[in-house]
Amino acid sequence: MKGLILLLLGVICALQAAEAANLDAVLCGPVCMIWCPFGNVMDEHGCPTCRCRSEHITTTEKPTSSVSPKVCLGVMCDIYCPQGHKMVDGCPVCACKSDEQWVG
Repeated sequence: MKGLILLLLGVICALQAAEAANLDAVLCGPVCMIWCPFGNVMDEHGCPTCRCRSEHITTTEKPTSSVSPKVCLGVMCDIYCPQGHKMVDGCPVCACKSDEQWVG
């Protein structure tokens, strides 16, 4: 019985905390139907306005390497390999790893 009461109290506290968090959330109103190539200007609450940004604002770092990542195609064979498929140049091939190659 004590366990059930503690569980109910925990659920009630969690629901009250979720409701309090929702009260602090900012609700953005509707935005006009304009297309902005660099996105909309944001207001003081972080909501989009009906004004366009004049230039692109980069929020991520540019890559430091010009080497593009390797893209591997999926293994297209019906061999089940419990230790996985062999890798050639970083891509899986239609052959199983042997027990001595398996790292698990």
